[in-house]
Amino acid sequence: MSFRLAAIVMSACIGLSPAAWAAPDDIEQSERYRALRAEMHLRPRAAGGGRELVVNGRRVDDMELAELTGDAAVIATLQGTLMQRRVLWGGIAALGLPSGGFLVSLVSARLYRPTVTIGPGQAGTGLDVGSFLIGTVGTVAVIYGLVYAINLANDLFGLERPPMLRDTEAQALVDRYNARIKAQLWQELNSGTSSSAGTIVGWSRSF
Repeated sequence: MSFRLAAIVMSACIGLSPAAWAAPDDIEQSERYRALRAEMHLRPRAAGGGRELVVNGRRVDDMELAELTGDAAVIATLQGTLMQRRVLWGGIAALGLPSGGFLVSLVSARLYRPTVTIGPGQAGTGLDVGSFLIGTVGTVAVIYGLVYAINLANDLFGLERPPMLRDTEAQALVDRYNARIKAQLWQELNSGTSSSAGTIVGWSRSF
């Protein structure tokens, strides 16, 4: 009789435990999973295209997503790509700004020079085509240098980093990150204990 009673009590405890009723689908519908999961949003071409990665409710870049996923191979690849990009952008900014500024300052004082004789003691001003071309090249160099300097600053400070992964590669990292989150929540449910049915209901809604 006591053995049957113990079996009934044990069955009841197992039936009330989170692991007995929870399933992977239940985890995906939980508030905790929805708060922790990673998502990739593709912008329409009309809005400029591109994508946005969101983890735990905040925007991340490709490198941070790879670090959260823990993929050492992807992290190493992205670090190499990031370094090459920074060297390229820094080189363009370092060459474009001073050289362009020098060319612009060189021709700014003599962009127009007397070239046409109108009469004795009179002169008109004609366009010095060579100086104009040099000034144009200098202006373009300054613009490119400034643009890449801003891109480099944004990249170094993490304000804006262009994607380095293809959309399919980024989506694969998102799926792996979410799979790990589900596994952690599942393990948490299996190792957790509840002392009352009210506690179990609370887990089902907000774990």
